[in-house]
Amino acid sequence: MKFLFFVYEIIRHPIKNISIWLVGLVALLIYENIPIEIKGKDMFLMSVGLVSIITFISNFLEKQTIDIDNKDNFYLGYNIKKLKFYRNFWLKRFNELPVKLLFWVIAIIPIITIFVELKYKSKVLNEMVEIIVAHIKYIDSIWLATFIVSSFYCTALLIESVDLSRKNFSQSYLYKITNQFEKYKIKIEIKQDFKEIFNNILNMKSILGLENNFNSNVERVINYIVNSGDAVSASDSEIIEFYNIAFECEGNKIDNLLNKVYKYAKWKKNKKIKFFIDTHLLSRILKSLKLYYYIKWDTLNKLDVLPSGIISIAIRDLRRLIEIEQNLYQNTEYKKKFWGNYTRNKYYFKEDKTKSNLCISKICEILEEKFRNINFLNQFNDIKSMMNLFEVLSKVDCQNKNNRYLSPIFKILFEHIIDDKNKENAFVKLFYDSMKNNHLPEYIINERNNISKNILMSGNLITNNILEYLLSFMKLEDIVVVLIFRLAYSERSYRGVMAIDEFKVWKSVINKLIARKDIDDLKNPKFVDELCNEISTSYVSHFIIEEFVRWMWYSLFENFDEKKYEEFVKLGEEGIRINFSLDSYIIVRLLLCNYPYSSLHTYEFKDKNKNKK
Repeated sequence: MKFLFFVYEIIRHPIKNISIWLVGLVALLIYENIPIEIKGKDMFLMSVGLVSIITFISNFLEKQTIDIDNKDNFYLGYNIKKLKFYRNFWLKRFNELPVKLLFWVIAIIPIITIFVELKYKSKVLNEMVEIIVAHIKYIDSIWLATFIVSSFYCTALLIESVDLSRKNFSQSYLYKITNQFEKYKIKIEIKQDFKEIFNNILNMKSILGLENNFNSNVERVINYIVNSGDAVSASDSEIIEFYNIAFECEGNKIDNLLNKVYKYAKWKKNKKIKFFIDTHLLSRILKSLKLYYYIKWDTLNKLDVLPSGIISIAIRDLRRLIEIEQNLYQNTEYKKKFWGNYTRNKYYFKEDKTKSNLCISKICEILEEKFRNINFLNQFNDIKSMMNLFEVLSKVDCQNKNNRYLSPIFKILFEHIIDDKNKENAFVKLFYDSMKNNHLPEYIINERNNISKNILMSGNLITNNILEYLLSFMKLEDIVVVLIFRLAYSERSYRGVMAIDEFKVWKSVINKLIARKDIDDLKNPKFVDELCNEISTSYVSHFIIEEFVRWMWYSLFENFDEKKYEEFVKLGEEGIRINFSLDSYIIVRLLLCNYPYSSLHTYEFKDKNKNKK
């Protein structure tokens, strides 16, 4: 059975088994045209000489091998130190040579020839010799053909071995710091492999539904990319490089399909047959692409993918999905396949009937889930890549006005800053510092400022350092809102009056802002309306009444005399001022009032009012 399989392989792969075909051809030529007069002893000595040459070549090749367990010797799974040996034409042919078969032919036939040259007393042996002698020309032709072909290979290998050794020696006095050419050739080979892989997955049979294993094939390939990248790479940068090569090939294949999609989307209804075919193909391709992205990201979510890899893949996919959205947003088939009510797997407590791009929503949900895990971020320190992700998400938000993807992700990352447990996290430190940059894009500045305000308007306790950090991102108008809110919230929560250290933080931040914008600029009905509106939608809206907010704001632009004090007390007696004590009010005045109104004229109060609160 093994012999039949061997013969089948020779016939099926003639190029790979060219040496056997050459032996057969040369043997036929020798048998037909050349008389062979060579004794068994000479054949044996020639065979021994050939074996010695092959032994030398084998020893030479063994010396070229390196420690396969040391990944520093490899690049993306390929031996970069000895690539020229493995890429050499004749050494590759030597790997295809059926050495055992040819050597056994070379070794056994001389023994047979010596056997038939002898005379035996046994009649049986002599009869066997006569049978062999009758076919000796066939046997000698096979041996000589095998010897010639093997000698030809050995000569070529010796020449190549000497040449490679000469080049190695001539270059050995220089330390080679780069292997750019070798890396380039390796990348080409890997690209070729992945090109074939993605051509097989996203072929027309799969798209038309003629293959039932599309889901498993996609999952298998994504598993292969991630696991192979981890296995063959010596560093995180090499893993990312491996991912980039693989998903670049994926992108090229998807781009080819998208070119067909854009073509099919321009069908004309007056050509009925073509209209039907193009519409069907458009629908099938879009369905396959949507399913591909879903399976891909479900698989990535289950695997232990390098954080920088996940973000890099997300950026690549989101950019392509934006491109598809821009080109097909008016197409009915596209809307049917890619848009719908997305249901989250986690952190989802209400039904959202707003339709969205399902693939984009899937990717962003997985990113949110990853970013919630501080251990995930602890393995990531590339702020530039994170900024690139923010840029892509901002473009997605611009394309889809009804859906916001940047804000939830940015909020999750920003909230890690205020968690004291994360202060030693490398990424949190980088993110903390990067947000202080005054030259950030406008969309990031807006997100940063809004989230800072929302955090402060939550009423949660925070350290003075974080308080100063968050306040530094806010406008004077927002600081006024936050100050009133936090004083009221703190008093309602029985936390006590603002501590001196916290007061100093507020004073420092406000003084910097007042230097650029005077508090008198906010003395207008429009701002008061905005102030009342924000307080009315906050957590203190049920006890901080609009009438009190208006009175308090306008009172900041007047002296705080006994009349104003009596008004303050009366507001409390009438139930207009609730859970906002004189201490809190005085803090507001000390922080916000301009110099002429910042003084407290309590020495002018009547004795009955001096000890009141």
